[in-house]
This record gives sequence, C-alpha cells and structure tokens, in this order.
Amino acid sequence: MVHNSAETKDSSITARGELCVGNRPGSWIDRLRALEDDVAKLGEEVALNGARLTELDDQVLALVLLSKEERQARNQFIDTFKRDKLDTSNNDSDGEIIQEGYMAAEEGPNAIADAALYVLGERSDVYIFEELYGLEPLQVLRINYEPAITALNIHAGVISSQDKVGSEKFYESFAEFIKLLKAPECGESFWIPSSLTDACESFLLCAKDEVSDRVG
Repeated sequence: MVHNSAETKDSSITARGELCVGNRPGSWIDRLRALEDDVAKLGEEVALNGARLTELDDQVLALVLLSKEERQARNQFIDTFKRDKLDTSNNDSDGEIIQEGYMAAEEGPNAIADAALYVLGERSDVYIFEELYGLEPLQVLRINYEPAITALNIHAGVISSQDKVGSEKFYESFAEFIKLLKAPECGESFWIPSSLTDACESFLLCAKDEVSDRVG
C-alpha cells in the first residue's frame, strides 16, 4: 500500500496542532512558556527597581530639605557619640555643634538621615558613621529592606547609649548581619537573599535578650 508522503512525515512534527519533538509532546511549548514567565518576572524586577530609584530620589530630596534644627539634632547625635564613646572630639567646632544641638529635640539613631549628612557633604568623618551603623553612608542609602534599617538603628542606639550595653553575642550577631549586607547582591540588586533575612531576624531577636542596663 502506498502512503502519501505528506502522511508519512514524522508524527513528532505535529500533534493536534502543537509543536512536538520525539515522544515529548509540548516540551518546546513548556520551555517557551517558562521563558515567558522569566521575562515577565524580569519585567517586574525592572519595575521594582525603577520604583525604588524614584523612592530613593524622593528620600534624598526630603533630606536635602531638612531644617537647620533637624540637621543640628543629627550632628549632635553623631558628635556626642564621637566625644563620649570614641574620645576623638577635640576641636571647638564639634563642641559648638553639640551645644547648638541641645536647642533641638533630642534624637536617637537615624541611619538614613545621618547617611545624608555625609552623602550631601555636610560631614566627612565617615569612620564615625561606620562605628555606629557598620556600613558606609552610601551603602545605607542603597538598602531596600526596611528591617535592615531598623537593625542598624538598634545597634547604633546601643553602642551610643550611656545606659545600655550589648553582650558579646549581640555584637557577634550584628557583625554577621553586616557581613551579609556588604555582599554585592545586597547592594546591587533588589533581590533579598534568605540568608540576609535570617541574619536580620536573628539579630533583632538577639537585641531583645542580649541588651542590658549598664552597671556602674
């Protein structure tokens, strides 16, 4: 019996109108759909990146517009830590800033606002900022994970406090957290690795149990 050549073509070419290969019907379509999903996710990430950049622009603009009193309060916090904890405040200008700051409401740590003082050129003693927050100012402004900012502020609050003290475990946990924050993927993308979220949660829990009142 003679079959039409069109009818003897490999059945793997078409099956019910779907592209097939060998005995795996639809495998290329599955791959195509998976690729489309990847492209869609990438588009979402780009959109998130754009939104975050816009948010960062707005954030920096708001910081530029800080009032004189607010800037004094932020400088007061840093310079008081510099004087009382690091014993490196030995010039008249630091003393004047601290004295002026007393006219403003007493402020606690604020990693974002303090970072702005450096990024905008109002301060240059970056090592003081790193002692407080564990990172450089620009690294802090790149963080897109709010619990991480909370963790930085908690550390700065303890290390600058006259009344509270952290345990060795507290500082070890913070050091591990900072190590992960400095990883390239945390500063260059908007993907938050689970290792970072775990380290952040671990430090925040540690801060509840490993901070005590200073004795003496």
